[in-house]
Amino acid sequence: MKAAPAYADDVRYQQHFEIFQAAFWQKTPFKGPPTPEILEKWEHITTHPVLNLTAEEVTSQGLSIDSAQYPKSLGGGYMGYVESSHQLHCLHTLWATKHLIKYPELFPNMLAKQQEDPELEDAHFEHCVDVVRQRLMCTADPAIVTFQWIMGLPRPYPNFHTGHMCTDYGALRDWTDRRAADLDKLEG
Repeated sequence: MKAAPAYADDVRYQQHFEIFQAAFWQKTPFKGPPTPEILEKWEHITTHPVLNLTAEEVTSQGLSIDSAQYPKSLGGGYMGYVESSHQLHCLHTLWATKHLIKYPELFPNMLAKQQEDPELEDAHFEHCVDVVRQRLMCTADPAIVTFQWIMGLPRPYPNFHTGHMCTDYGALRDWTDRRAADLDKLEG
């Protein structure tokens, strides 16, 4: 078994119980056709800084210390970022791809990449589907979804308002912000 993630002392035990608000037509800050407000929310949760990690933090994850390092002149250390940032990027890619056809003007970078290298973008999309699949299977959620009779519907409807223990994502963001490396100082 691998050691706890590098941020474990700061974040892992900062959890809370949350009821997911997941009904089909229930509004959340991340659902619906893209608007500037929704795009800003996605940007906020998918953008994390690159970190400067110690050799101990890298090896405690079972990762190799032949990973990219910062120059000694900048303090040394290893480059990395939190996986949840990558996973949310992939989920956002799926969401954005769904909306790209109807709202191409809101996703100019994605559209340009599709046109420049469609094979790479197809591979990126499939990569993202598989990253989300792997994460969902790795943390398979045992919460139970019950059904309710809803007036006017011919059969019971799932109640997606289920309870979960959640990592404090704000605490994770705060940790990454405190550990951010200055990429502007890198040459290359």
